[in-house]
Amino acid sequence: MKYNPEDKINFFISKTPSLNGFNFEKIEGGKNNKAYLVWNKLGKKYFLKEYFSSKDDKRSRLNIECDFLEFIKKTKKINFPKIIIKDESLNLALFSFIDGKKISTNKITDEHVHQVADFIISINSYPDNINFSNMASDYNYSIQSFIETVDSRVKKLSFATNIDLKLKNKLIALKKKIIKLWDIEKININNEFSHSEIKTKIPLFLSPSDIGFHNILMNNGKLFFFDFEYSGLDDLVKLVNDFFTCPSAKIPFKFKQKFISRLMSSLTTDNLFMRRINALERSYKIKWSCILLNEYLIHSKDRRIFSKDKHDYNLSSDQYYRSHDLLLS
Repeated sequence: MKYNPEDKINFFISKTPSLNGFNFEKIEGGKNNKAYLVWNKLGKKYFLKEYFSSKDDKRSRLNIECDFLEFIKKTKKINFPKIIIKDESLNLALFSFIDGKKISTNKITDEHVHQVADFIISINSYPDNINFSNMASDYNYSIQSFIETVDSRVKKLSFATNIDLKLKNKLIALKKKIIKLWDIEKININNEFSHSEIKTKIPLFLSPSDIGFHNILMNNGKLFFFDFEYSGLDDLVKLVNDFFTCPSAKIPFKFKQKFISRLMSSLTTDNLFMRRINALERSYKIKWSCILLNEYLIHSKDRRIFSKDKHDYNLSSDQYYRSHDLLLS
């Protein structure tokens, strides 16, 4: 059954006895979901999330996030949301409400970065983590698989038809620059690593995947983590380089070595770990330059309309400039 957005949330609340007397309001969410604050007059609050789904994307973002949260409960930590209700029929999940504020780039400290590292260490402190069944989105199991991931993103740079001609010409020029730089980086990777090193399978760690201060809130100095719909087993190098490359929450580069050292002090990494972090750093910028251009791709239109509830959603040039600046940084 199809619902308009408000009817769907009203139906969910009406069929959930524990939410009797609760109201809701739409709040800022991600680019691939809708978010709601659910509250009552007594001050009780919940966070409600509606997940995007598509016949072209078979992943259940709802189940991926909830599986991850259920699995990491064994850490006995309370710095992530608790699942209250999961409704697969409506593609909704209700979570405990995290009261906190986001940290701006110029306010990030050593202690904040240490807490992020400690969170990663805590969720990887159990020997049965390797039995976790979900792989992270775009997970990498070798250098070769990373190369294939970036190859795939570059090949998908087919821009939508409803883009202003001036902007589209800029995007086409940027795409050519990305292809040229990626071709150079692939040569550099092959020069840095032997054929066997490129093919070697690397150990996988449990990862939130979309880790960054855009998905972290702080309350009384303690960090709380959320948004795990891309989570699963992944390469720790990908986590590190994504954390410091993702433009959604820029982290000062001066914290990178401290973050790595803290991870390595508690987690057993492979003998190519540091080489891969350093040698692939530039390639991760190319990957993220492609990700930033998702806004303009043919296949991304439905996700943007879903998250914004607007069928006349207009494309701006913001993501183009962010992609351009990251590529040249």
